[in-house]
Amino acid sequence: CIIAGDGNDRKMLEKMVDKFKLRNKVHFVGFVSDPENLWENCDVFFFPIRWQEPFGLVGLEAMAHGVPAVAWDRGGVQEWLVDNQNGFAVQEGAAAESALKRMFDHPEHFNRMSRNGIKMAEEKFSEEMVIKNYEKIVIKVYTWSQKML
Repeated sequence: CIIAGDGNDRKMLEKMVDKFKLRNKVHFVGFVSDPENLWENCDVFFFPIRWQEPFGLVGLEAMAHGVPAVAWDRGGVQEWLVDNQNGFAVQEGAAAESALKRMFDHPEHFNRMSRNGIKMAEEKFSEEMVIKNYEKIVIKVYTWSQKML
């Protein structure tokens, strides 16, 4: 397990790793300015957010690299994570453990979710699609504002 970032929970997580004697299996790499190298060696992305994350771009990055996600089903995660399609959207607690176990126990889930994630990232969130959707919004706002004048 690789844990990237230096958030508020790092010390607590390090204590848990020590408590359960997992230092040889869990590696803390801190802040990573270029996460591309991490995706190459990643099987599953786990995103245990506690707040109503507005979007969670890191999950979309995982999808674009063919890495299925397991994340809490809240906030903006719902924009890119479709349960049982490109990962598992779960409630906090044991559901995450169950989802991760299903992913590793059934490689067909992993392969299907990996393909679906790449497809969704390309079709819904590519640069071309983001620009196209942004233009639609701008045109709608402009048209609405002209009617109000």
